[in-house]
Amino acid sequence: MTQLLEKAFSQALKLPESQQDRLAQWIIDEVLVESSEWTGVAKQGLAAAYSDNEPEYLISDIKQ
Repeated sequence: MTQLLEKAFSQALKLPESQQDRLAQWIIDEVLVESSEWTGVAKQGLAAAYSDNEPEYLISDIKQ
């Protein structure tokens, strides 16, 4: 854990439990959203790279 995140959690411990729970849920939601966004971008990139429209490359097309 980074020092900044540790500091943030130390501050969060001072909050009432209901606010701690809201903060925890917000963090979880943000991480899940970001993770699924990156997964979507990766899937799109792979689909484009390996689609039926991808040309066949010959050995002569590859430069050393």
